[in-house]
Amino acid sequence: MARLIWQGMALLMVVALCAALLAQTGQRGTAGASAAAAQGPPLDVGKVYALTWPHGSLNGSIMEAPRGDWVKFRHREAKGAEQIYWVNLGTVIYVVEVPPDRG
Repeated sequence: MARLIWQGMALLMVVALCAALLAQTGQRGTAGASAAAAQGPPLDVGKVYALTWPHGSLNGSIMEAPRGDWVKFRHREAKGAEQIYWVNLGTVIYVVEVPPDRG
């Protein structure tokens, strides 16, 4: 019976340690994304950029200066329709300025 209690306590300690490590990793990942966005290239209002996420990308122009990790972004579709987005730069993995003749 005492052995069963010790095994249960050991298992509980391992689970608690894993949960603490996962919590630290999650906080570090979020802070890393914000720091990367803050250290990214300066985004100029009116210029056209290609923003890339893990599952796709959009070309569009910056409408307002970035506010922290957020930027107001205008995307024009091929049909001429226009969409306005608030983009969290912490989610963007790649930013490239698009030359004027290709925007």
